[in-house]
Amino acid sequence: MGIFSRFRKNVQKTQRVPKLPAGCLLYAIGDIHGRDDLFAQLLDRIERDRQDRTYDRSILILLGDLVDRGPDSDKVVARALSLAGRFDEMHHLIGNHEECMLAALTGDIRALRYFSRIGGDATIRSYVADDSLYEAASFEDLAALFPSRVPQEHAEFLRRGEDMVRYGDYVFVHAGVRPGVPLGDQAKSDLRWIRDEF
Repeated sequence: MGIFSRFRKNVQKTQRVPKLPAGCLLYAIGDIHGRDDLFAQLLDRIERDRQDRTYDRSILILLGDLVDRGPDSDKVVARALSLAGRFDEMHHLIGNHEECMLAALTGDIRALRYFSRIGGDATIRSYVADDSLYEAASFEDLAALFPSRVPQEHAEFLRRGEDMVRYGDYVFVHAGVRPGVPLGDQAKSDLRWIRDEF
């Protein structure tokens, strides 16, 4: 046995296994990106899995980026809204794509242009629900049209999203955390956008 293999063995003994609170059954789903078909399939699989388990409370965490890129962002948000009664606790985090959608809903043309460029064009199409109207519209037209087509309950649901959720030894965020910064001091921008440093 070499010196390094002995060191690895000692390190493994000291590592603590993270735990959830007793009786918790927790599911976390990330980056649905407008794919309501896959979201529905995953929820069916979760339902089947729950039937095979014993638990006191079931928890669902949607990790953000419900919208953009896929064709059915409107349906994904509607489905997410309908889930609260199916779980004992439900959380949804604000991802960078929700942040951009909420900015576009203010009517700001620059925010709408950026949102469109990162996949929001699919979200706008899903809410406008009229391809010919979408194709004929300028960014100025869409900046006025898009907010009028998003149901208020959808916008309010997205605004109520959280940036961090903790259960036991687990912390859930959308993008990541900045290394070396205590969890309570993390910047929202890092929780929603960080990449390379994390």
